[in-house]
Amino acid sequence: MTLSEFRRHRVQSIMQKHNLDILVASLPEHLLYLLDFTILGATYQTKTQNYAVCSSDLTQPRRLVISASDAPTALEFSDEVELVCHGGYRFNKYSEPLSPFARRLQEQIEHRENSPADALIEAIRRFSGKKLRIGIDELRTPVTTWNKVAAAYPDAGLIPALPVFEEIRSIKHPDEIKLIRKASGIAEDSLLAALDHTKLGDSEYAIGMDYRAEVANRFAHGYFCTCTIDQRTAYSDTCHKKHSVISDGSVIRFDFGAIFEFYHSDLARTVMVGKTNPEVEGYYSAILAGLDEAINCIKPGAMACDIFHTAVEAVRKNGIPHYERSHVGHGIGLQIYDMPSITAQSQAILEPGMVLCIETPYYEIGKWGIQIEDTIVVTETGYARLTHTQNDLIKIM
Repeated sequence: MTLSEFRRHRVQSIMQKHNLDILVASLPEHLLYLLDFTILGATYQTKTQNYAVCSSDLTQPRRLVISASDAPTALEFSDEVELVCHGGYRFNKYSEPLSPFARRLQEQIEHRENSPADALIEAIRRFSGKKLRIGIDELRTPVTTWNKVAAAYPDAGLIPALPVFEEIRSIKHPDEIKLIRKASGIAEDSLLAALDHTKLGDSEYAIGMDYRAEVANRFAHGYFCTCTIDQRTAYSDTCHKKHSVISDGSVIRFDFGAIFEFYHSDLARTVMVGKTNPEVEGYYSAILAGLDEAINCIKPGAMACDIFHTAVEAVRKNGIPHYERSHVGHGIGLQIYDMPSITAQSQAILEPGMVLCIETPYYEIGKWGIQIEDTIVVTETGYARLTHTQNDLIKIM
């Protein structure tokens, strides 16, 4: 089964599970999932409203609600998607004689709606039926658009569909797993390359920017890098500072990732600079034991809450009796946080094809923070790592 066929199967089966007639995507990642491409503007302009609209009946055409200015890009990607355009954008001229592409573009944008909300209503109308059950991805759907759709379809059942999309995306196709593996490998190699350049006196900011440059050299996007030194390593997710620099004996905590062809990685490593610190080494051994025991529990049928408790208890047993966590991992894919979340409350059952980031960080304000995070895919018989570097405490200089 190809990736495109797999996606359509996932969408149809989960829509049927939730008794949905129509599913509407608004987030760029969700448009990508439904249509196999996304529009650039929506990836950096959060006000942009684009919608992919599909039916549980796969014989029905998929529809894309889009500004007329983006219509050529959409047509270039696919001749199977029906456009419903909006806005006043005009192309200055069509060269004569009209090419088949130009003629089709003219036809697609000749009739256009006044607003994204009007275009979304029209896209749904073409599926016919007033008593449709409609799931709308609420992440990029303004309240004004939601209310206008609800008013146009008073007999329809409108439900927030983010949980539906999260369920759809929770199982990955082998091609998606390969892309996550690639993104993880790029992040790992970029960090090691950046550390090769690191010297005493370098700042968090300089190291973080070096990491991003290394990612770019590998044709990926370094979308985040938490690089913190000494006391700032306990700040969890934070920006890196120019005034915070490494010295002999420093601890550096990296929480970092890369995006390769839309797929994310999320890893963490801890670095000790120069002279050793037995306390850091002892605590690191404890969180590594928690990570390893949690990973060893991963298999089809395992419950997320059991993995959580295994990780926390292992860290406590191996040297940090006061260890506490809200979660020890999460899914990853087109977004950095996919389902399931590995928490004490989660009743999610692992299935083959789920890709998980497992982590057991320790933060002590006023002292330091240490972290290890790895990426795992659930297989038919257990698990496989998608990373290739060792999880030992990294030592430099």
